[in-house]
Formats: sequence, structure tokens, C-alpha cells
Amino acid sequence: MIFLSGKKVHFIGVGGASMSALIRWAKSYGAEVSGSDGAYSKTLSGLIEDGFDVYVGTDEKRISGVDIVVYTSAVGDENPELSRARTLKKTVVERHDFLGLLSENFKNVIAVSGTHGKTTVTSLIAAILKNSCKKFTVHIGGFSNDLGGNFVRTGDEILVTEACEYKGHFLSLHPDILAILNVECDHPDCINTLSDALSLFAEFARNVPNNGLIIKNSNVKYCDLHICKNVHIENFGGADAKWQAENIYSHGGICEYDILRNREYYMRVRPALLGRHNVKNVLAAVAVCDALSIDKNVMKETLENFKGVKRRLEKTGEVNGADVYVDYAHHPSEITASISAIKPVAKNRLFVIFQPHTFSRTAKYFQEFALSFNAADEVWFVPTYPAREKESDGKTSFDLFRYVDENVRPAEYVKDFVTAAKKIKETARAGDVIMILGAGDVDIIADLLKKKKKKKKKNPRRYGGFVFDIFGHMQSTTTLP
Repeated sequence: MIFLSGKKVHFIGVGGASMSALIRWAKSYGAEVSGSDGAYSKTLSGLIEDGFDVYVGTDEKRISGVDIVVYTSAVGDENPELSRARTLKKTVVERHDFLGLLSENFKNVIAVSGTHGKTTVTSLIAAILKNSCKKFTVHIGGFSNDLGGNFVRTGDEILVTEACEYKGHFLSLHPDILAILNVECDHPDCINTLSDALSLFAEFARNVPNNGLIIKNSNVKYCDLHICKNVHIENFGGADAKWQAENIYSHGGICEYDILRNREYYMRVRPALLGRHNVKNVLAAVAVCDALSIDKNVMKETLENFKGVKRRLEKTGEVNGADVYVDYAHHPSEITASISAIKPVAKNRLFVIFQPHTFSRTAKYFQEFALSFNAADEVWFVPTYPAREKESDGKTSFDLFRYVDENVRPAEYVKDFVTAAKKIKETARAGDVIMILGAGDVDIIADLLKKKKKKKKKNPRRYGGFVFDIFGHMQSTTTLP
């Protein structure tokens, strides 16, 4: 058990989805918290607006008064705050280990793992727990509209958390219920092959204690998951699975279907989620909640009134009568699924604007990326979101654009977000759908589409002493009076 009350805890890389939830979590336990990040983001803005002591840049002097430093893997050893913390022999904990320590406070730990769908399924489970009046804590890698954020704590009976496979980070968790949604190779900088990914998930499965439960996609067939101890396994999605969906009908991208448990009728649902790929996500969430003995009527009502997650097939507005959607898809199979989900919504053309996430991922799945846009009518590429990488680590967005344009289908390359927003406004018309895809900062385009023309004498936005222009770019680090 970790004791945080009265401790001073500093988070380096606090603008990340998981880290922003962890700082809120630590504060709920009575810790005095602060945080820093290398760049401004919407997440950082939200923390500032909620009164958190967070800032852009580094301040080594602050570290001397800190008890614990938590950092994310995106932060390098050269970070001045991290280096200073180690010099002063402070307690330094990486993000995933901190999450593991926090999880020890709970009677029941539910971990949602898988290459795709973690945020949606975690949000679904949390929304159901909320509506069933359970005492729970949830840690989400995205913004749940039903919960009003990425962290909620009403009690320490049940923990629901996303469990990310990157560099084996989920191995810090020992869940009582483990959901494995799917397994693909999605982190080529640390997981080279599908076999490596499967082995890693199998290792995570062995963290489930005796009498625990593994709920897994039937497609995840790997013998090591059937571990030699008293762990129950329930499959979903396949013909021989405990949890199945039948009589599936699609209405404008929304699916309605029967859920079966052990081949017997369980309930019919029409979840407020676009896309056939979300059928399995719903099955996983229902299986988890059934294991928690939650009333299925509560499940049904929650599913059918689900408000969704930001940047998960999220409708953000319209331009010239065209609907604008933002989605986090950054892997070829995710792109294919998202386009398939949104295609029935388009009455006219479907535009896809894609920002690749990391050079290594683009190189690893270069051919798959090139073919994943086939169902779209127009495809535009914007510059790569590098994350922690350098251009020399792989292929660029321009490389991908050139290959697609020359070998697969006509495509365009747009040099920046402002130009992309301008082109959309000039091109879009009623009945079109604009789909903005990527896990980086490409959602800024959607914000630009919503912005009105800037007045000549408009004051810049202020956040914690930092000044940002209308596009969220830092202009100055001078504190304003």
C-alpha cells in the first residue's frame, strides 16, 4: 500500500492522458501535487483550469522540496528535473510502477488490456459502475463524456484501469479481472513481432491471482494464456465463446443485436456507438460487469445512453453542412475499422485527414497504412507526430503520402494544420463527412474549423503565467500582470 497523505509529489510529463489522471488520483489521497510538461496541451490546460500547479518547461529548484517524483517513459534521462531528483536521492517512480502501487489499495482490480479499444471499454465499464452506484475508482487514457474526465474516485472497492502493453508496463498490475480485447503488434520500437506481443500478454495473464478471471477475445489463441492455476477464462466474440452477439442489424452505423451468454439470450441492446468493431467492445464490458453481478438493466440503459469518449469517433461539429469527426486511430487496423464505421454516415464524400504517429510505426506498417484508406473518397496527409522519436527512426508522413499517391490512389499532402483547415472550409459541402485521424495533436484541425475569425485586438490566452495564441502555441513565458 502506498501512503500519500501529506506527501509532496511531482509529475514529469503530466500532460499525458495517464499522467494527468494520476496527478488527480494522488491529490484525492491528500498529496500536495505539482507537475511539468515539455509542451502545452489541452490536457495541461484542463489541469490549470482546475487549479493544479502545473507548468510548461522545467524548474530544477522545485525538486528540492519534493518527496516523490513520478515520470513517464516519454521523459528522457536528460530531463533536468528527473536528473536533479536522482542526484538528491528522491523517491523516483516511473508512471506504470506508480499505477501498480496505487492499485494495491483496492479489493478488486479490473485491468482492460489490448492493442485497440481499451479507452472505450474502460469508459463503458466505469459508466455502468457509476449508474449502479458502486464505490469505484477509474483511470482512463482518454476523456469520458459520461464521467466528465479521465479520473473518478468514489471509493476504493473497485479499480478499473487501462493496462498498456508498451514496454511491458502493464506487468506492474496484478488484476483480479483481466480483459484482453485483442492483440496486435503496435509498438515496433519495443515489440518486434506478433509472437512477442502474444508472449507479453501471456506473461501479463500470469499476474492474475488464483480464482481470478480472464475475459478475452476468442481470436487471442495462445496456449500460455491457459495457465496452470485456478484462473477462470471466459471468451467473447467467437462461435464457441461464452459471450456472443447475434442478429446484428446496422442503422446508420449504429448496431443493434442480441447478446448471448452460454448460448442463451441475455439481452438485446442498441449501444450508442458507431461501428461494428464496437460490438466486441460491448461484449467485453458486459462480461466484466456480469462478473461483478451488476444488474443487466443498468447495463442496457447505460450502453444505450453512452455519451462516448473524446477522440473516439467523436462528432465535433460541422463545416459548410459537412459533419466533422475526430478519431484516435493510428494503426492500420484501427483506421480501417474507423472508416468502415463512419462510411454509412456520409451522404456524400468521405474526407480523411491523417497524421501518422511516430516514424517507427509508419515504417513498420507502411504497406498496411497505404491500403487502409481505400474506403475513403479523399485522403490528405499532414506531418508526422514524432512523440519520442527522430525522423531517422523510420518513415515520414510525406513518404507515406508519396507512396499512396503513386501506387494506391490519389492523395494530397498538406504542410500544416492551418492550411488543412483552410482547404476543408474551401472544399467541404453538405452531406460530406470530414474524418480527422491520429493519436497526436491533429485534433487541433477540428478546433480551427470551429474558430471564428480573430479580431485585431484580441488578448492572448493565459495559462499559469504562460501566453498562448489562438492555436495553442506558446508565445511567451513572461508572466502577465
